[in-house]
Amino acid sequence: GLLAGRKGTIIVGAAILAEVILFGFLESQGYITNKFSQFNYFADYFSTSLCIVLVTVFQWLVIARLNENIKTAEQEIAERELVETQLRDAENRYRNLVEQIPAVVYISEPGAAGVWHYVSPQIEAMTGFTPEEWTGNQNLWYRLIHPEDREKTVQAESTALSEGHMPRTEYRLQTRSGAYIWVQDQSMRSMENNVLQGFLVDITARKLAEDQLQKRLAELNA
Repeated sequence: GLLAGRKGTIIVGAAILAEVILFGFLESQGYITNKFSQFNYFADYFSTSLCIVLVTVFQWLVIARLNENIKTAEQEIAERELVETQLRDAENRYRNLVEQIPAVVYISEPGAAGVWHYVSPQIEAMTGFTPEEWTGNQNLWYRLIHPEDREKTVQAESTALSEGHMPRTEYRLQTRSGAYIWVQDQSMRSMENNVLQGFLVDITARKLAEDQLQKRLAELNA
């Protein structure tokens, strides 16, 4: 009856009840004899029939409750799938936005040996190194900083974080070709997981212009 569903439960219960009534009728007419007892009364068959009816009703209620639980579970699954779809869509929109802006967006831990968790694809066009290389080698960022800028860059970041400010530094970064570019590094600390969320901007052209301007001013002063 449980396997057959609510309708099946009623059918199976009715069939068993009919079987009991049939055996009771045949025994009362003398067609069959109970070998275990010769004294079966109406109360025996009535109590047996009552038990069958109660079991049938109980099975019907159990199946009804199971069906309700199944519907609730299916509804919860559908709602969860909808939320997951919305989250994936939001993540895709955010990722597309991040990957289209000219700056390099990153998520990393602070310090010279901080692990880089994410770097946008623009990093390859800027430095020649892929995002996988950045996230796979925790010492890559510090190693690529110009030796003259390493200590002061890390110290400036640490000082800004300890004072509750947003770290903003400018330093020279070596590309895969061996040349150095100037980058502006600005980030903020995430309070949830204590990581830095920031961006890198290539300011080499601005730095070259500033150097040219300083040289021109020096010439004019001379």
